[in-house]
Amino acid sequence: MELMDGFISSLDFSNHPMKNAKYKIKEQYYYLLNLFIEGVHVDNYRLRRLKQYENFLMRKDNKSNEYITPLENSKISFSNKTIISKYKFLRKKYKYCMLCDLALILLNDKEIENILQDIYKYVSSYRKNQLEKLYKILIKPNSKTNKFSFVSNIIEQYWKNKEFIKKKEVKIIVTANMSAGKSTLINALVGKKITRTAQEVCTTNNYYIFNKAFEDNKMYLEESNLIVDAKKEDLDKCKYDTSISVATFFRKLNNDIERVCIVDTPGVNSAMNKIHGKITKETIKKENYDILLYILNANKLGTDEEIAYLKWIAKNVQNKKVLFVLNKLDTFHTEEDSIKDSINGVKNDLISLGYEDPIICPLSAYYAFLLKKKYYDNSFTEDEEDEYYIYTKKFKKDEYDLSKYYKEKYKAINEFNSMSIKCGIYNLERMIYGGIK
Repeated sequence: MELMDGFISSLDFSNHPMKNAKYKIKEQYYYLLNLFIEGVHVDNYRLRRLKQYENFLMRKDNKSNEYITPLENSKISFSNKTIISKYKFLRKKYKYCMLCDLALILLNDKEIENILQDIYKYVSSYRKNQLEKLYKILIKPNSKTNKFSFVSNIIEQYWKNKEFIKKKEVKIIVTANMSAGKSTLINALVGKKITRTAQEVCTTNNYYIFNKAFEDNKMYLEESNLIVDAKKEDLDKCKYDTSISVATFFRKLNNDIERVCIVDTPGVNSAMNKIHGKITKETIKKENYDILLYILNANKLGTDEEIAYLKWIAKNVQNKKVLFVLNKLDTFHTEEDSIKDSINGVKNDLISLGYEDPIICPLSAYYAFLLKKKYYDNSFTEDEEDEYYIYTKKFKKDEYDLSKYYKEKYKAINEFNSMSIKCGIYNLERMIYGGIK
């Protein structure tokens, strides 16, 4: 397994067959997981994955933080025949579950086959034949799982992870001057509050955000060590002078689950910290990426520093890779400000700076974030609830409909979809995940 494979894979225990098993069975099951995996290369990701199983299996109930005392004899080997008598549940349906869990830990067909040979030593010929059938299902996505409905959920998780890992990654570098709404835009694309507090002031290195195979409500965080169930406070505690990586499921607006890596670069306002601009430029020169997403603040265009940075990008990045996001158009008062004139003005300015036919995506990143939050978990604070109502009322007006400034037109199927189109996030996602057209 490549190191990154474990980092972008997902694992969900909510419907796991062992969830309601007796404590002693869970204890023995967890021990055997470790025992069967002893002869396999175990990297940092696999160790943390085993830790997830420990947290799941060794907890006395689904709500308590009290754990079962682990077995003390951790040095029993496969040559010791007590394994056959002590763990009789290998003769029951749990052995099928175990093979699937080992697959989710390893994510490697060949290693799973090797472990299967060890399991064969402790089961009858009939069960050996059944395990062979299960293995063939595991390595062939979308096979019929009727005979193994008991473990169908785990099988499907394995399939989803393996198919996801095979996909080509879309890498997006995000850059902006200070106060353009870079963090808000990233939160909107992910659909979760994923950026660090005061990031643009404090960050002096890159922040890599990876999409995961499916929603497991877990955030993986890697800095000096790996945390597989990280919280927002863990993210905020990270050192700001080192690169960090996070993996979580992206709440995208289309059904296609793409592999995505968003590279959040430091702000380029050298008045705050000159090293910010240097790190960002080095990243743009050295990273192998598909899209450079440049966020412009619709209210603060054309500072000398930003003009110099835009000229540098025009000279050092292929024009076809650059996508401009004109953010904060929701703050315009249409009686005084013209969205259309602003977009045209920015386009003319970019052309004068060396960009040939620049693509400009008008957007309200904050409303896009609120929309996803409302749709996916409805966990608004009181202020967010009020703001969501105000923004929704605003974007229902024709003069704030940003979709009219995009070439591609999409038909809304419900209100959530309609508002996603009008605030610009639907069109932007289609462009960055489907390629710039």
